[in-house]
Amino acid sequence: MSLPNAGSIAPQAPTLPLEIVEEIATHASGKDTFKAASTVSRAWLSAFRPKLFAHIVLGKRFVAATASPIFADDKRLLPFITSVKVQGILTALVNEKLLVALNMLPKLESLELSGVGFGWDQTTPQSTELLVQLLQKESLQMLSVEFAADHYSGFPLALIPFCRRVRTLNLEDTRLLLPLFSETHSLFSSLTRNLENLECSEPSPVALRTLKLSGTGLISRFAHFHSQYQGWLSPNSLERLELDYADSRTGTPSRAVGELLRAFGTSVKMLSITVYRPEDLRGGPPLNTVDLEKLHQVHTLELTLSSEADDDFAIFVHTWACHVLETLSAKDSITKIAITCQIINYPTAILDYFTPSLDPVYSALDLVLGSQAGFESLKECTIVFKPCGRVAVRMISTEVQANQGHTDEEPLEDKFPCIQERKINFYAAFIPGNL
Repeated sequence: MSLPNAGSIAPQAPTLPLEIVEEIATHASGKDTFKAASTVSRAWLSAFRPKLFAHIVLGKRFVAATASPIFADDKRLLPFITSVKVQGILTALVNEKLLVALNMLPKLESLELSGVGFGWDQTTPQSTELLVQLLQKESLQMLSVEFAADHYSGFPLALIPFCRRVRTLNLEDTRLLLPLFSETHSLFSSLTRNLENLECSEPSPVALRTLKLSGTGLISRFAHFHSQYQGWLSPNSLERLELDYADSRTGTPSRAVGELLRAFGTSVKMLSITVYRPEDLRGGPPLNTVDLEKLHQVHTLELTLSSEADDDFAIFVHTWACHVLETLSAKDSITKIAITCQIINYPTAILDYFTPSLDPVYSALDLVLGSQAGFESLKECTIVFKPCGRVAVRMISTEVQANQGHTDEEPLEDKFPCIQERKINFYAAFIPGNL
């Protein structure tokens, strides 16, 4: 019997040990990559399938869907799902079918709800029990809830103490200047009654690491809630605090923000404050010394100021940002500062007249941040002035970094001679943006 020609035999693909394939999977990204890699072999399927199904998105068609991965016949897929985004389902937090589905996920770590709106008056004992069961999941570490602007109802803060394992909490309401209701409002009466009748263990203190609150009314309600139930948060656990609110002359927003800083400031290491001032509301009071005195451990400070009042803009920046920087007692611990100043709906035709009016603001910021007597540990500083054509007033450091090298930007480093003398990593620019 003759042997076949060696050239006619297809070479066998080399087999990598499973641990090496798993290491490759940890460095891979993208759904297309995960799909392609899963077809290589059984070992590659075993390593990449968990990543392929780790994140799913549920939209408005979820209620009518029958082929959702969550309801798949192959229940072996469920442990792979660690992150779920629910978008556009207005009654998501009272939808029993959705809550049942989410509770089926044993390793759910991140839950993001976007575009939810109303339905608390539709709460039943069954939906309340399912919601509390979901919030108490041992695996759930991140919860983000964004309420639709045109369906204001708000997140019932009475649910937060049940988020016992959550470490990152992101709540966003509409940008109303004042809260429309308190936690005792009739809108929450059904939920409150169901929670009181619910047979479950007492809520334990929540050890939050990151807290982000967007919306003036929400911040006000949160401050009031904490003043009534101070034991819900583990002391000295919060490390990152982000607050986004609308300013007004009534002083209510500043008082609420001040209360939160006094309550949580002791352990905060990263602080981000975004202040938006509408055109018809001016002169809101800044934060005072008492509000800022607990911030002893802050090493990263992000301040974003946005205004629709062009004639008030320079005064706003000077009296708010400069005041906070001067009043801050723990200057020596701060290593990184990012300041973004935005003027909204500003006509492109008069930018040339607007830019010179900022010279006093440049000088004021330069004097505060360039002083050798303050911010002795400062290593990195970013200052951006950015007119924009829409109310989009959130700033994160990565967004500022992305602006560096923009073709239309006007470098401003020369406007800050004192800061430049400090020999730190410094970037300053005027960026026209999309008007």
